Amino acid sequence: MKISEKKKLKKFFWALPVIAAIFILIILLLLYKPPGSSPPAVIEEEYISDYLTNVLSPKFYNGLGSRQPFELDVSQKGINHTITHSEWPKETDGVRFFAPNVFFVPGNIVLIGTIVLNGLELVVTVVVEPSLDSQGLLNLKVKHVKVGALTITTIAKLIAEKIYKKQTGEEKGDKNDLETQIAASLLNNKPFEPIFEFDKKKVRINKITLEQKQLTVSFVPVAN
Repeated sequence: MKISEKKKLKKFFWALPVIAAIFILIILLLLYKPPGSSPPAVIEEEYISDYLTNVLSPKFYNGLGSRQPFELDVSQKGINHTITHSEWPKETDGVRFFAPNVFFVPGNIVLIGTIVLNGLELVVTVVVEPSLDSQGLLNLKVKHVKVGALTITTIAKLIAEKIYKKQTGEEKGDKNDLETQIAASLLNNKPFEPIFEFDKKKVRINKITLEQKQLTVSFVPVAN
């Protein structure tokens, strides 16, 4: 064997422990479970959250009926209570999603949820920053996505977009449909008009405030 080939072989064997260490590190990062990652207990009874029916809905519809600007306060505890009253886990494309924990922190909404992929349990953290620009357009910017402690924002957006298109159909739906606009904002950073219609009355979101454990949304009426 030539000397140069021996050196290459020696370097290869020296590199093996380093490669193994990197591989182990990636696995540990993927399997990392941050605080608050344990799925909340899901309410098995089939009924809607009383926070939604007795607190949020009356406040919203009272504000809507007043035809005046109004604010809606959403508590972190309340929104998590509402989430647990949905059907979990959910499954799509072989990925099982368990009920996430939602955290309101200054400026951001943080979702921490468990998924099971090919029998492997992973914790996914998504940080979303809602903001309104000078024209009043709302953007739901996904700041980062992590699996364990490993940031995979770009890859996660591509996968999510593929799943969303498969679920809704590439050609299906109007581009001005609210669900499509929200998806485009989350996946492609595209702002949209935050106008919503309920009971033939329209309102626009004109301010979003995120504090520790609380979200406050300000609405103004829109003439039909």
